[in-house]
Amino acid sequence: MQEDGKARFAFGEIMVHQLSSFLRQTLPRVPDWIVFDYAAYWAPRVAAEFGVPCAHLSIFNAAVLSFIGPSASLMGCEGVRATPEQFMELPEWVPFESTMFYKPYEARELFKPCVLPDASGVSETYRFGRTLEDCQLIAVRSCPEFETDWLHLLGKLHKRPVIPVGFFPPSPPESETDAESESRWRSILQWLAKQKPESVVYVAFGSEVKLTSSQVHEIALGLERSQLPFVWALRAPADSHGGPAALPEGFEERTQGRGLVCLGWVPQARLLAHPSMGGFLTHAGWSSIIEGLALGLPVVLMPLLFDQGLNARNLVERKISVEVPRNEEDGSFTGEGIATTLRLVMVEEQGQPLRAKAKEYREVFGDEKLHDRHVWEFLKYLIEHRRQQA
Repeated sequence: MQEDGKARFAFGEIMVHQLSSFLRQTLPRVPDWIVFDYAAYWAPRVAAEFGVPCAHLSIFNAAVLSFIGPSASLMGCEGVRATPEQFMELPEWVPFESTMFYKPYEARELFKPCVLPDASGVSETYRFGRTLEDCQLIAVRSCPEFETDWLHLLGKLHKRPVIPVGFFPPSPPESETDAESESRWRSILQWLAKQKPESVVYVAFGSEVKLTSSQVHEIALGLERSQLPFVWALRAPADSHGGPAALPEGFEERTQGRGLVCLGWVPQARLLAHPSMGGFLTHAGWSSIIEGLALGLPVVLMPLLFDQGLNARNLVERKISVEVPRNEEDGSFTGEGIATTLRLVMVEEQGQPLRAKAKEYREVFGDEKLHDRHVWEFLKYLIEHRRQQA
């Protein structure tokens, strides 16, 4: 992590020079705005030298950004959180009740890489606070139809315009025309075509974090014990040194015909949109949640890092989803817990309200016209408040 801090500092210095050089070349007619995502905390400082305003386009939703807190707290001033335990409760600046906070194992895993200073002398939270403090506008991948209260709170915390830009839901997948791609996925699509409507669970945990071999083992046991049809997009575990995942002995033979394990990249949007898909076991990344709910799929959540735990609490609180049971001290889970949760969401009578709620939220998450309108409103704001050129 110390090496990462040194590399990030060096990268930031390079980017300061690059952005400054670019803006100098555009003189006398510099850009009207600079829009940037995540923690490019160096961008507003450079832009200000040329009189260019900056808009931060957040990859997090408004609820997560509000929990993260105001800039002063992030930069070590008023309201600063100095222990992991302070992330296990609702912060003082949230004026309404919510269960959206970290579990003990999540808070401890988050604290060192994000809150403690690295080799550059500052922390990841400081960089993010600097980003939010120095930009003139915060754009959020969300919409008031989903989280009005959180968007309103976010504006109060940062005392600057907060504009929702919609969810950017995935467009309906086009048919594959490339012969190699079609050949590669034909057998999977043929298998899906034989399954009952809304009967298959899709399993994927993103690309940012790799599971351990023991976690892969428990997920496999859970899928086997669930007795549900499944498609599992499986990546090599973190401790496999690039080798294939070690599935339980006999797993593929015992699940043959009922489940598919796909190694490497898969056309996720296309698979999720298939009529046979009935649920999504995911890491609770915001993009994956949007993909699932845009199609009306109930999501089973197993968060792994960063904002994912907060996303999971948010959806559970809204009764849209459920989490896989975890040991709150070490984050461990069991195959039995996965199997029970999957069956609850996919087939059991008790899970019917969750399935109905997911279809209800499809009207918000999957409404392309609604989200296009939010994008246009964002662009309209940028045009109306653009820099006045000399």
